Amino acid sequence: MTQEEYKEEVRRLRPRLLLTARRYLCEDDAEDTVQDVLLRLWQMVDQLHRPIDALATVLVRNFCVH
Repeated sequence: MTQEEYKEEVRRLRPRLLLTARRYLCEDDAEDTVQDVLLRLWQMVDQLHRPIDALATVLVRNFCVH
């Protein structure tokens, strides 16, 4: 995945990821968790392929419960 593709995916997914995180955490913690997940995904950007919805959602849930 290119940097531009990653940026597009983040713009598209971020609101949905925040909604998922807010089901488990308060607002500030949800924001932090989504940022942590986006950083983790960025570290894997060379191995990612569109769409990353499922992976991103699972990571957010896992980060929230751990």
